[in-house]
Amino acid sequence: MKQLPQNQIPQKPSLIPALPSQTLADDPGIWISHRPEALLTMGNEALLQQHLGSFNTLAELDAARNELQDTACRGMSLLQKDRVVHGQLLAWPILLQPEEPMAWSQSQGLSRNPSQPDIHDRLLAAWHRLTWTTPFEICRRRVVLPGLIDAELAFDGHPLPMFRAVAHASNALMDVPARKDIRMYCDPPPAVRTARRPFVLLTPAVVFGTANQPMPMLSSTAADCQAFGELIGGLFNCGSRFQQVMVHPPLPWRAAVHVAREAQLLVATTYGLSHGWRANQHRPERVCAPWEQVHYGVRFVRESAQGEAQVEDETWQYPAWWQPSNHLQAPPSTEPLGWVSVYPPSMEGIGEAH
Repeated sequence: MKQLPQNQIPQKPSLIPALPSQTLADDPGIWISHRPEALLTMGNEALLQQHLGSFNTLAELDAARNELQDTACRGMSLLQKDRVVHGQLLAWPILLQPEEPMAWSQSQGLSRNPSQPDIHDRLLAAWHRLTWTTPFEICRRRVVLPGLIDAELAFDGHPLPMFRAVAHASNALMDVPARKDIRMYCDPPPAVRTARRPFVLLTPAVVFGTANQPMPMLSSTAADCQAFGELIGGLFNCGSRFQQVMVHPPLPWRAAVHVAREAQLLVATTYGLSHGWRANQHRPERVCAPWEQVHYGVRFVRESAQGEAQVEDETWQYPAWWQPSNHLQAPPSTEPLGWVSVYPPSMEGIGEAH
């Protein structure tokens, strides 16, 4: 059988094109591990993209995306007496629906500020009031990362911010001095949130448990959520500036991001319907190639006084690099308990998260 020259052998087409810029992986003298732990430790976004570009089928690419995100949400620490503990990144979601459009920096640390000296300590106390769900006695620790993250920053599923948060918590648990405060997202652009597109903020923490044991988790009561919502709402002066404040029990990070996205869509739809619009959600069934944009939202339609159709859109979009192609349809990884209404007190929740 005649063999084709090497340059004529048909190659299986890659799902994505080669990256134009040279990376460490282009140097034949450097060996790069493709294990997700090693790729994340290097912190090189181009290298992560090149790794995802090596898969030839959508199923393989989606599995690699999931593996990167799952690995980024986990960590490991070494305590005294050589005890190894494993970590899991959580988030406590809170929804704030403003009366008027509000500008927001999308990321805010809550340090011990002279103008509000107790916010930092009260936030830590809120996390430490939560109870462990595991019934047996194992080594359990938690590291709270005091801050508020706009959930929209996390919609793209980029693994490096998650990895930075877990690494910071692991170092804190081992008493490794921090060079600077943790910043999951560096200098995000300011954004405006409205009654139709509310804030959904995530407050991160990492819980640790003994290796080879079920991962410890935290459980909250309605009273815990109420107190947490009053704390964050008070930070924003919610009494005169927000239509409603809702709090969801803490969840693993990826599930919390999903819950936040679905809450924004539900509030946008409900707000439009209550103001005389016909509202229809639209989302792609599948986003295949990483160079595509994930694009979804809610379209609002109604007739004007002159009988003409008015159309408005509330849209979300982000690069498709990191999220699995079906992430808009995937349910949360845990069963949520639903949202707790904080303000106004008489309002019911916006429903169970799906």
